[in-house]
Amino acid sequence: MLVLHGTDTLAYTANLFALALHGLDKPLVLTGSQWPFGAPGSDAPRNLATAAAALRLGLPQCVIAFDGKLFPAVGSSKVSTETVDGFANPHFGALAQWSEAEGRISLRDGLRPSEKPSGGLRAERINPAVSVSCHTLIPGDSVRHIAATLRQDGADAAILQSYGHGNAPSDDGFIDAVRSFTSRGGLLLNISQVQQGCAAAVYAQGDALRQAGVVGGGKCNLETASVLLTLAAGNAWTAGRLRAELAALGLTDA
Repeated sequence: MLVLHGTDTLAYTANLFALALHGLDKPLVLTGSQWPFGAPGSDAPRNLATAAAALRLGLPQCVIAFDGKLFPAVGSSKVSTETVDGFANPHFGALAQWSEAEGRISLRDGLRPSEKPSGGLRAERINPAVSVSCHTLIPGDSVRHIAATLRQDGADAAILQSYGHGNAPSDDGFIDAVRSFTSRGGLLLNISQVQQGCAAAVYAQGDALRQAGVVGGGKCNLETASVLLTLAAGNAWTAGRLRAELAALGLTDA
């Protein structure tokens, strides 16, 4: 299946397909373009050719076809509005490369096509009423504002975009607010602001968040995090189930 999509939210949709659909036995390819098809120098023809080649390759998964590359949906982000290489997957890289000169697409060295699953297609339930909020730490008073929001937040789940390895300022009021949110049943996922970052309890601040009930997102990016939490909150996942899903996706250690 080929899906033509606007690029601004393409990675979010790709992650939704990848995480909500289980048992795909055919390729599901998303593509778009930075400039309209008829514009001079448009990247649309090349992206469509890449997507068509991806369909012929037949990988039974959801991928993004852009600028001659195939990216796995999970972990992919839009990284540029100015150049043809508008998408990237910092942790997992490209699955395949399309050669315009040869007119064919080749899998990355050492990568073998995955076996087609059996058992049929199954979809996770998506609850449109679920609310997921996102909070980004910046130097200054942001930690206090986030703490105040978490104490009053009616969201079912929240993303914390923290520093480096998942670090936050050492602030007792902030940790108390986090603990209050998670003790009410809210799922709070900690991800790194760094494009190729990994949120883990490496330092004391990260460990304090973990002890307050925060789930470490590891290599999870914003697009993947938002979809995972939407599914988690809509299907009553526990924090333990969320950790297991992150590990199964290769985003954290088991």
